[in-house]
Amino acid sequence: MVKLGIASKAKDWLLAAWLNVCVSVQKGRPITLVDLYAGDGEVQASLPDGTTETWAGSSVRMAEAAARATHGGVHLFVNEAGKRNYKRLLERLEPYKKVVAGSFNLDARVAVDEILPRLNPKHHNFVFIDPYSTAEIDLPTIRRVASVSMLDSYREKIFTRRPEIMFTFMTSGMPRVDESYHDKFFKGFDWRAPFHLDRDAGYPASYSFITALSTAMVDFYANSWQFEVKSPKGSVIYYILFWATHPLAKELFPKIQRYAYRHRDQDVLRKYVTLERRVAAIGKRGKTLEAFDANGRTTKSR
Repeated sequence: MVKLGIASKAKDWLLAAWLNVCVSVQKGRPITLVDLYAGDGEVQASLPDGTTETWAGSSVRMAEAAARATHGGVHLFVNEAGKRNYKRLLERLEPYKKVVAGSFNLDARVAVDEILPRLNPKHHNFVFIDPYSTAEIDLPTIRRVASVSMLDSYREKIFTRRPEIMFTFMTSGMPRVDESYHDKFFKGFDWRAPFHLDRDAGYPASYSFITALSTAMVDFYANSWQFEVKSPKGSVIYYILFWATHPLAKELFPKIQRYAYRHRDQDVLRKYVTLERRVAAIGKRGKTLEAFDANGRTTKSR
């Protein structure tokens, strides 16, 4: 299983919430889901009390969403470069084999050449790009996903239909490496101009990379939405970027984003911090709760 910090649970909740929207508003239109960095289908995080919490990974969440689609017609492509993870992934997806249209054991930058030709531009396509590090992805690959397009109409308005993309952008590590690292990610796009414009305006370096990437994608997507994945201490670990061109997706995602922030703050970070305080008060093996109140604070003896 993939071991991550508990903060990643908020990211997976955001993904699950959006998948639920996709299958709920489907109304018979075929949907293709793509997971380019599928892992082994399971995620585990360590908690302050020494226990672990395990939940379904992105690919399994996608398969579950496809399987419960009321109208059918939802299928999934998965890719995982690691051989051991790939083997375990196939085992975990076995109960959902009817909705798995294809599986690949390739570098994601190669896998897109196999997967994208199988996407029908007139259908609803959603691509989840969740690399383990920014070094495993680059802007040209993301733009290749975005290039799958066709003219369409919604409520008598013409728009260019493109895949919805949810991308994990690990900006926290980027400012600490040399500029050649950034050049490898942006590959030919002048990221420096929008980056320094933001920096000069007082924005942190991590967010300035968001501006640079959004600017690089603006010819495909006029807008992007960002979701902050935070550590229990409050610092932003990375961002989730979401791109869409369909008017309904652009209307619905901000609402899902608000719910996801509430889940992050109340059900992930707050519970983690409360548990951490409990452990500080009574220890990992906790004998009594006398020194611990309902809000996670130690109480003074009388």
